[in-house]
Amino acid sequence: MDNIADIAISGKTYAVKDRLKKMGLHWTGKAWAGTLPLAKIEKLKQFCCHYDLQYTIEGKTIKESRLPRGERPISTPSTGAVMGEGRLQWLIEETLNVEKKRHRNR
Repeated sequence: MDNIADIAISGKTYAVKDRLKKMGLHWTGKAWAGTLPLAKIEKLKQFCCHYDLQYTIEGKTIKESRLPRGERPISTPSTGAVMGEGRLQWLIEETLNVEKKRHRNR
């Protein structure tokens, strides 16, 4: 089906583990994972941004990753770009919001 995808969430998840269980994910020993409808995955993406968690989503119509703030991959030939393209993608809106806050604090 086109409206489901696999998601894996990692990072500092211990504090929110019960909420991740309630959302239908299971612990694999390294990450919280599951196959969910895209509607639930959109909510999980927002959840990950709020708690600064890393996620990877793969499905027929979606392929997306997010690293926690402050972490960026080391450039390699297999990484298409550092931001916005290729295998790893970040939410541009989040970056813009951080920049707005940084400029307000000056």
